[in-house]
Amino acid sequence: MTEKRIDENLLYWRNGKKLRISGQRAFWVSKLWTAIGVNMYLLIKTLITAIVVVGISELGKKFSLIGGVLASLPLTSILAFVWLFQDTKDIDKIVELSNIIFWMVVPSLFFFLCFPWFLKQGWRFYPSLATSAVLMVGVYSIYIIVMKKMGVKL
Repeated sequence: MTEKRIDENLLYWRNGKKLRISGQRAFWVSKLWTAIGVNMYLLIKTLITAIVVVGISELGKKFSLIGGVLASLPLTSILAFVWLFQDTKDIDKIVELSNIIFWMVVPSLFFFLCFPWFLKQGWRFYPSLATSAVLMVGVYSIYIIVMKKMGVKL
């Protein structure tokens, strides 16, 4: 009901003058602003996440140790926790996500064993990357089955 009242009497500024629009036009203008707001939030989240990832890769070019330390931090998980909390304020979802991430770190380590090994064997970069990722998916699949049989809730 409140939304309808807002939509019927939408005020906005144009060339320094306050104008009032109403009816169907007000409804669509308010929906447009809502969509812009939602998309702007998604854009800001994406930009912050991209800046972190690019920053790590740029640091890694000059300082391998610092890049490695930063990349080993659970930055993706931390960002996921922040965005999930910001969007839902649901602590239970964050706890559940944290527990799942804890259990899923183990099979992801297989990637970091395979990838450099393939490169040292003379494989090109992208085939090494792709093969390591495919093998990691296989390890994930086996790991999930084993963990469920052991009673771990994922």
